Amino acid sequence: MQGSSFSKDFSGDGEEEREENSKKRDSEGLLNQETEEPKKEREGNLITQAVNHGVTNFTPDLIFERLVSDYKVAEQMYGPEIIRELSDFDPNYVKKNINIPEFQKEIKKRIRKNVEELKKDEILDKDGNITDAGIELSLIQSYLEELDNMKLLPSYGERQHKRILGFNTKTKISNKKERYRDVILPKTIHRTLRRNHSEIDERDIVWAERKKKANIEIIFALDTSASMKGKKIQYSKMAGVGLAYWATSHSDKVGLINFSKELEVIVKPTKEFSRIAIAISKVSPGGQTDISLPIEKACKMVDKGDEKELIIISDALHTSSKTSEKRVIESVYNARDKGLRVSIIGIHINKKGRDLAKQITDITDGHLYEVKVIKDIPTIVISDYVRMRG
Repeated sequence: MQGSSFSKDFSGDGEEEREENSKKRDSEGLLNQETEEPKKEREGNLITQAVNHGVTNFTPDLIFERLVSDYKVAEQMYGPEIIRELSDFDPNYVKKNINIPEFQKEIKKRIRKNVEELKKDEILDKDGNITDAGIELSLIQSYLEELDNMKLLPSYGERQHKRILGFNTKTKISNKKERYRDVILPKTIHRTLRRNHSEIDERDIVWAERKKKANIEIIFALDTSASMKGKKIQYSKMAGVGLAYWATSHSDKVGLINFSKELEVIVKPTKEFSRIAIAISKVSPGGQTDISLPIEKACKMVDKGDEKELIIISDALHTSSKTSEKRVIESVYNARDKGLRVSIIGIHINKKGRDLAKQITDITDGHLYEVKVIKDIPTIVISDYVRMRG
């Protein structure tokens, strides 16, 4: 029955009937991409699914042939998400109608169109192979998905996470009656007594005026020395992507410094999430650590007037023999004079590293976080931003 119904949908004689049948298909199985997530997120998810399924090439005719010849095998090979994104149809709808000639013609056209879009966006090369840009987009998407699963991404609308794991980040409360910290108690009591009220009425409460939070500039400095290989660099990069997502969604700027014994990747503070995220995704470790480098460079990168913070992630503070500890401290005092707060996330640092980190953070009024569990790095970095944002 479904077959004859679908055949009629695609082969109606009149223009009016074809238009009506097109609307019917929209409601039956055709996906409306305007209501889906943004295009880059869809592309990132598509490439993530491809990597997870071992798919490295998208040839439209070959994909179509596999769907038609044996849908079950094709679904095992590509997965429902890839079928969904390439066909624009719900996978269950494809499965039910894939043997109908009229539907085959339509789905073939859509697969070709979507693959061409991926090539146009440089996610695929001219031969349909996944590009480096596609892999980077996939990596960023996988980081965002994991951060979301960890409840570390800001929600849309009024809801905010009441805490970020064990770091007790307080929720932003939109209800004025619940902003207890904003109550001016002496004036409230005075008003209550003056009005001869035996209890404090809501109208007696005197609220403090909240000042609008100034824009924040954050420099994310990532130690890319050889000792940061493996899980350390993985979760540090994830933390950077999460920080960039939070900050740019609040119209704050984020910059990036990758450093070892030399400065490597540098991105000036920007509100463009993609620029920071892509730069972070390219990071690879090697070399020694010179902690003075990101501090000196960050002083030159930030604007005047904005609240400024440098967040350094490192597992070994100052192992480079080129720079003395005295020079490190000099750069720290320069940062303080510039109004730049320096916070450090130290991964398994020793006593010497801890003492130096404590000096740096004390001088600039920053925070020192010692990481014992590597998976906590994103939580700590994002918690620091949320606390600063208030």
